[in-house]
Amino acid sequence: RGSGSHSSTAAAPRVNFSAGPAWVWENPDDDLIRASPLIDAQSNVYIAAQSGSILKFDSGGKPLWTWRTTDEEGGLVLAPMLHKGNVYLVTKGGAKSHLGAGYVFAISMESGKPTLRAKVPSTFRWTGDTGSIIVHGGVIVLPSATDTESGHANDGILPVVKLMGLDASNGALLWEYSFGPGLGGPLRVERFMPSLFGEDSILFATTYMKARRLNIKTGKIIWSTDVPEEDPHCRSTGGGSLGPNGIFYTVGSICGDWEKAKLPLGLEGCNFVTYCPGGPGAIVGMKATDGTVVFTRRLEGKPNQVPAIGAIGDRMAVVVSLGAPPAHPINWWHQWSTWMPGSVRHWLFEAHAQYPLLRDLMGITPVLQGSTVAFDAATGEELWTVHDEPNNMFGAVGEHKTWDARSIRAGAKAAKWAWSLECTPSSWAVPVIAGDGTVYAASGVTGILYAIRDSNGDGVLDPAEIRKLRAGSGFYDSPSVAPNMLVVGPCWGPVSVFKGEL
Repeated sequence: RGSGSHSSTAAAPRVNFSAGPAWVWENPDDDLIRASPLIDAQSNVYIAAQSGSILKFDSGGKPLWTWRTTDEEGGLVLAPMLHKGNVYLVTKGGAKSHLGAGYVFAISMESGKPTLRAKVPSTFRWTGDTGSIIVHGGVIVLPSATDTESGHANDGILPVVKLMGLDASNGALLWEYSFGPGLGGPLRVERFMPSLFGEDSILFATTYMKARRLNIKTGKIIWSTDVPEEDPHCRSTGGGSLGPNGIFYTVGSICGDWEKAKLPLGLEGCNFVTYCPGGPGAIVGMKATDGTVVFTRRLEGKPNQVPAIGAIGDRMAVVVSLGAPPAHPINWWHQWSTWMPGSVRHWLFEAHAQYPLLRDLMGITPVLQGSTVAFDAATGEELWTVHDEPNNMFGAVGEHKTWDARSIRAGAKAAKWAWSLECTPSSWAVPVIAGDGTVYAASGVTGILYAIRDSNGDGVLDPAEIRKLRAGSGFYDSPSVAPNMLVVGPCWGPVSVFKGEL
């Protein structure tokens, strides 16, 4: 989507959802799709399936090649990246342990054959979540959890506490960078999605709604806005994104003991009298060159995803998605595990997605309804807001289909399928701003892709200015945009390719 950006692009395909996709990959194995589809300069499409495969199609949908891991290599664990003729990716390894068990690969975009296969460093540990790999200047940067076997966070997900730089030609470890101490433990990153900046550095958000700039050649910090003594109740589960204006925007929210939280960087905190005036979330913008704070704004809701920065009309805008994420389906079994037979739990889980009355009788709460909001990147003025449709399913849309079959295969062949049991997306995928100002906002809860374009710039979105595509399952990551193409890949597929006018 352009150097340094994962949230905006100059491409502006004018697609018609009602006309249907040009072609579809049906996901015949019911595999999990957690990474955005990739599009190369020739409009070939690459799909990464969590169980351990990369599929390449030409622009018309013709299969060109498929590459698969072995059982010993395991499934995919980080969103892959196209770089200089290769698809770079990381696998988990077949061992039960996440520690030092996987592999780093470079797969030729032309032939589908590996040009690099190397063991990950012995101290690398997958977090259990899907972050991002980044390759630049001959260096592969990997996010890693702690190198001990203890300390799992909620739902088996560990935070990122360090980065590793590997030689892109042979996978050798060049450097290791630990984030250092925070309050109550090591400083953490909830989801690592860095932005490239210049020839040799990346920008990434940290837990405390702040950021760092790292030289990827040396693994040394160029600047950091983190202060270990900052209040730990302000945290970012969303991350940050670099805008075309040279500003790196991070988002965050208050969690836990909100009455104790002191928002960083001069933002007003919370109290017992008025709770959190202006809302529990915030946006903070910093100069990419030196980290100087130049923008702050409170948010009425809690952001749980990376923001997007790009032009909407004649304004530079920050687009933020707000809302609580859907529940983890596995928690369904824990609720009634002491007395309800497993077969009944399986039936209820799949049936409640089809029958709203059953959901009401079971008292499933809360009803989730997130929103996507666009702000002026300089003034903070709200430009428009779009609300997702309300949903009270237990888990995201699409998690319930064939759950029983997914459970059986996960138990039978854990090395391949154990981490493809549930998608557990956030409330939204990363929004994308196209070159014509259209914002593509993909809901992790309802599986609806919204194409939003305020064509007259009046801040009032008419029905014709919000187009919807019901993808059938929630989105973990965003759709991909090319000059004449929009590729939509929800958690459980199908992957749909829409063509538009140039």
